[in-house]
Amino acid sequence: MEFIDQAIAWMRLPENTNLAGWAQAVGATVALVLAIAVPAYQRHAQLLDLRRQRSELNLALATSCRYLLGDVLNFLNGPITLAKLPRSSCRDDVHLNDLLERIHALENREISHARITSLYAARNALILTNMALCSPYAQDNPLSAKELENLKTRITSVNEILETAEYDADFALGEARSFEQSWPARPISRAILWCHNLYKHRHLTWPDRLFGTK
Repeated sequence: MEFIDQAIAWMRLPENTNLAGWAQAVGATVALVLAIAVPAYQRHAQLLDLRRQRSELNLALATSCRYLLGDVLNFLNGPITLAKLPRSSCRDDVHLNDLLERIHALENREISHARITSLYAARNALILTNMALCSPYAQDNPLSAKELENLKTRITSVNEILETAEYDADFALGEARSFEQSWPARPISRAILWCHNLYKHRHLTWPDRLFGTK
């Protein structure tokens, strides 16, 4: 406080009137800049926090979708392994209901249109396969050649969707980790991650890489 009192007394001296005016102008300018900069920084911090939360949610959903599609693929491969047995022996209603419930629960939380489309395709593959396994007049017979061919087509489709989901999950993981880094490293790490994912999933088409669709 003593320093401020001395500064005020100094500015009141007649020979320092011009300098006092300049000091007041500079002070007013600094105050105006701070009045604009501080709220702007607070808004930026809030926006960054929202983006971080959304990134973490996206990572959780992308990872869940990835593992769920993997379980769907394993379920569809079961009847192929048991193709020579009666279709009643290939049924696993408990596992089927569990997968359908998990798909429904994940769809209710999902924020990605592409992943919702993938989950819809996975559910459709499960339902069509279950219809073949539950044929009421053929429980003692194995799946026909045509039914096995259709099942293999569905397996191929789900496998392609899973590959796209793995790319999506890898990218979501890198994006979430980038928020833990300082500003200079963040854009560099994102660029490196993007190039790495392009090489790792180079067999995917560009629409798959950009939009996660097939």
